Amino acid sequence: MRWLLSIGCCLMLALAACGPRKAATPAELLDRGVRLQMQGDNEGALACYHRVATLSDGDLAMQARANLHMAVLYTNAYVTSGEDIDKYRTALQLYTRLADTAQIVTCLRAMGMQYAQSNADSASNYLSRAVALLSAQGDTVGQSECLEALARTQYAAGNYRLALQMSQMSIAVCHPAPEAAYCDAAMALARLGKVDSAQLMLGKATTVTPSLANQVLRQVARREIALAGGDYKLAHQLGEQVAAVNDSVRALHARQRLAAVERLLDHRQEQARLDRAHRHNAVLWAVVVLLALALAAAVAFYLWLRRKQEQDHMELMERLQIEGGRTAGRVLDSVAGDEQLQDILSRQIENIRSLIDLSYKYSERPGQFMTKFRERIEQGRLPDGFWGNLRYFVDSKYGNIITRLEQKHPSLTTDELYIMGLLCCGFTYADIAVCMGYSNINYVNTKKSRMAKKMGLNEPLSQYLSREMGEVSE
Repeated sequence: MRWLLSIGCCLMLALAACGPRKAATPAELLDRGVRLQMQGDNEGALACYHRVATLSDGDLAMQARANLHMAVLYTNAYVTSGEDIDKYRTALQLYTRLADTAQIVTCLRAMGMQYAQSNADSASNYLSRAVALLSAQGDTVGQSECLEALARTQYAAGNYRLALQMSQMSIAVCHPAPEAAYCDAAMALARLGKVDSAQLMLGKATTVTPSLANQVLRQVARREIALAGGDYKLAHQLGEQVAAVNDSVRALHARQRLAAVERLLDHRQEQARLDRAHRHNAVLWAVVVLLALALAAAVAFYLWLRRKQEQDHMELMERLQIEGGRTAGRVLDSVAGDEQLQDILSRQIENIRSLIDLSYKYSERPGQFMTKFRERIEQGRLPDGFWGNLRYFVDSKYGNIITRLEQKHPSLTTDELYIMGLLCCGFTYADIAVCMGYSNINYVNTKKSRMAKKMGLNEPLSQYLSREMGEVSE
């Protein structure tokens, strides 16, 4: 049925709307992780990157990007567990397989920077490899930065001559030379006892891009020169200034971490609010869908009911045209001898014929026909004594058939006994429907089937009555 199809379509749409969402692709997860990291949600970002690395089986570029993002995240979060080194190493292996030189250099520089304070040999290895690749590409700025890192690594390891050599190479490679390279060279010269050369080298440093790191490095270089020259008072003052700056940097980092935590809390609160709104909207949509389904079902049922009524009315009109009054002569002959009954049935047969005429007149308007039908049925209502006379007549003519059936089957109702009386007189389904006032002609057949079931018959009721009436006649 159409209304069932409509409900099925609505249910499919509702299930599609409320169903599970499509799984995010690795690229979408990577973008989500970047957004979460910018919002301060490092844990959420790390989870996204980890899923990308897990889901990107076979996609080396995506796996490498995910590992590099995780490594940078560990580095920026000041995590000292070595996880950043592991992630950088994994990313380096993947980018090496992809032959992506730019990202290989990024990984080498990052690993060298991380090893600078703990393992001078490893730091020198990675940074030297980065310098070689940058030299092949002609990237002088990148070379200079890596050489600076190498100089600082050797300085921390106590290799001052090598540190001086690396810083001088950094100055020679890039023009203008970075301020940090001059500071590194000055510090190495001071440690080698060449105070004047160190002072001269520090004087050549020019500030191109002011930064706190370069400012601190310049102060450290001045302190080293003061110590090498025996000016311990100035060295002490410069040391306190450097310590104060470092303390301020640590305080800044602490504030940044607190701000990041606050942003994370704000983000989680916003996410919780969005989740609540989403659940609320989901409930509203579910209610709307259910109401829409109920309304669609009600409308579909109403239309189906109207269509069925129209079909029933059309069938009544057709059956009246085919069967109505067809056995009028035989019916009147069957009640010959009872003038009162014959007169009543004659009027009823005329009423049936008038209804047949109306069925042709309103053939395209079954609703108007039913209005006229009910009016005629009401006007032609059989008198109260008719059913008693009909029963008496049928009983007297056919061996008390109605009385015998009533005694044998007490469950039969009065209307069912009337129908059997009309069947005995030869009335058709259409005639019986008019006499009983049924607007649905199929109801007569339903009543007959119900009566046969009550009586326990294994044959049609009409056939049974015909046989009973024939035996009595014989």
